[in-house]
Amino acid sequence: MTTNSETGATCDREARPTRRGVLAVIIAGTAAIGAGALGLVAGFLSNALGRKPESPWMRIGLAEDLDPETFQKFVVREERHHAWVTERKPRVVYVKDLYPADPLALLSTCSHLGCSVNWKADKGRFVCPCHGGVYDDKGQVVSGPPPRALTQMEIKIENEVCFVRMPQAGGKDHSA
Repeated sequence: MTTNSETGATCDREARPTRRGVLAVIIAGTAAIGAGALGLVAGFLSNALGRKPESPWMRIGLAEDLDPETFQKFVVREERHHAWVTERKPRVVYVKDLYPADPLALLSTCSHLGCSVNWKADKGRFVCPCHGGVYDDKGQVVSGPPPRALTQMEIKIENEVCFVRMPQAGGKDHSA
């Protein structure tokens, strides 16, 4: 401890920060901020590049209620999780029994601009009301601007209950 002879004030040299000490604090703080930023980037990349979890199976009804003559319209609620937000979006699915084969489930979203197509049983076609796209009873494009077929969904029957699963990243194009 030293005393200033003019003012009589005392100063403890050990308590004063040194240039090395200040520099060490700055370096440690910068390293901590850099490590945090690197962790955020790594987390973002692992989510963006990693495999997305599969959609859950959603119950649409009893298998015995499916009609082999025409498509039936079902509305399912798809849950999408993005960051801290969970969105429940209603999606229309058309299902037709193809016994003895598995039923056919088609998402009603037009491949042109995303409008919802409607099944016209009298014509045996799906018709998009927005821009006149027409699909056959397999979901293949018949006419209009749609660039590809309707999205075919996964479907299964367990214990006489019918389930569908939403497609991942645009779905399965069954036109090929």
